Amino acid sequence: MQPVSHEDQRRLWDAEHASPQSLLPMDARSPSGTVTRFMEWFRAHRMPVELLKGVEMGCGKGRNALWLAAQGMQMTAFDFSKVSITEAKRRVAEDNLTEQYRFLVVDATERWPFETASFDVGIDCFASTDIENSNGRAKARDEFSRVIKPNGPLCVSAMADSSPYHRSLVAARPAHETGALLRERGRFEKTFSREELLSFYQTQFTLEERARVPQFRIISCRDSLLLRQSGTQPLTTVPHPMIHAHQSRVRPIFVSAH
Repeated sequence: MQPVSHEDQRRLWDAEHASPQSLLPMDARSPSGTVTRFMEWFRAHRMPVELLKGVEMGCGKGRNALWLAAQGMQMTAFDFSKVSITEAKRRVAEDNLTEQYRFLVVDATERWPFETASFDVGIDCFASTDIENSNGRAKARDEFSRVIKPNGPLCVSAMADSSPYHRSLVAARPAHETGALLRERGRFEKTFSREELLSFYQTQFTLEERARVPQFRIISCRDSLLLRQSGTQPLTTVPHPMIHAHQSRVRPIFVSAH
């Protein structure tokens, strides 16, 4: 099967953002459930979020970044889709929001235009799922590791291959990569097994906690991981239907699979 090119993926995402079809929740203004649960994790550990600097990769129209900023974070969010960033900026202007947000057009598979250790928190809400090749996903992971400060958490959501719904999509519309599928317009999405997620992150992270998070009732699900950087003391874990993770160099990461 012919692989989806990066430029095709960008074009398809521009089309989706201009006229949403398959991912209507991403067009909404309410945040992802993973992100709200991530905030609960902060609060459960009595970690103040006010004035923390956060970065979101693949932010779309800004629903998560805007909500996190409303909680007190200073958010920088980016996407490779100019259509999505134009709309995110329009929403900021429309709502007369403060200067607590910054939206940029940036390609996650290239070096990010941010200084090393310049953010306290990172967010990847199904963005890695939509990167159409393993090298691009690895680059994004490594850039998160570079720009997040030591001991800073990273919240990651990805599609779980254990979901019967996801398995049916892969069977009906398989893409060029194992466990991947093509949406209606031909846009690439990758599902992950728990083992794949662990293998991917354990180059820089150590698993600390794992749980399963249902979503869309019985249709699909998320697996969550709590990782910590190797060689560091683990955080005190709390019962929570998500995955938490900490980077191997003292950066926590909260990972969930949808």
